[in-house]
Amino acid sequence: MMTLTKSFARLAAATAVATVTAFGAQASASGSPLFAYFYSGPGQTGTRAEIDLDETGVCHNFAEPARSYDIASTNDIEVYWNRDCRPSEPGYPDFRTGTFSTGELPLPGMSYRVRLGWD
Repeated sequence: MMTLTKSFARLAAATAVATVTAFGAQASASGSPLFAYFYSGPGQTGTRAEIDLDETGVCHNFAEPARSYDIASTNDIEVYWNRDCRPSEPGYPDFRTGTFSTGELPLPGMSYRVRLGWD
């Protein structure tokens, strides 16, 4: 029984290393993080907007208000309830995604800006 447990542990460890290596290779091969999508509907439904994660620090307006998101990235994305990245409260984004997250926006997002980590 102990041999089977050790074999399973080794297989699990090898699988984890292979998965991390594959995702790391995919991210570094393109020179950019993995992906970020915003959706016009709740629950990742409706029109999907793909975010260019290489263009950091630049404000973009959504073609349609964003209501949900799906992100696997090394970057964060600031979302604003106003167009042209105008915050509701001066000096702060209205919402900031995590680097690996899926969720609903509390209000429709009208614009966004990609940030490197927590810069």
